Amino acid sequence: MHIVSIDVDLHRVCAWSNEKGTLVVGAKDTYAVAKIVRPDLFLYEIASPVYYGSQIHMKKLAWYIFNSAEASFFSLRSTSTVLFAPSNVWTNGYPEEARHEMAEVSFEQKYNKRDRHDIGECQAMQYFYREHPAQWKSLHQYLEAL
Repeated sequence: MHIVSIDVDLHRVCAWSNEKGTLVVGAKDTYAVAKIVRPDLFLYEIASPVYYGSQIHMKKLAWYIFNSAEASFFSLRSTSTVLFAPSNVWTNGYPEEARHEMAEVSFEQKYNKRDRHDIGECQAMQYFYREHPAQWKSLHQYLEAL
């Protein structure tokens, strides 16, 4: 099964394929992914519905709104199955270093630290999907559970 996982930050999208490796790094939106590949399944890390601290951080709020809006656009645009999970669910509480080790993450050294983080997270999503597929939901199921 061809799987592509997507990490969506504020106007910055990365995607990784289990068949082709890194597909997109630093794209402005998810359309860059949808137009170049049609896998059997997309895994999309959706914004966590978790509020941290007592202050609203505008940058995090902007990211949350962008990520959630892109999720609906991407879901409508895609002809493949798209499943969603927030990072506070799919990571199972493991820190990044452990996730990357468990998933045997690899990437080309040409990428900067931020890109390596995003590519690594995309690879880890696929590892954790194989281990816990029930954590990933359709957009409708995800929104209904909020």
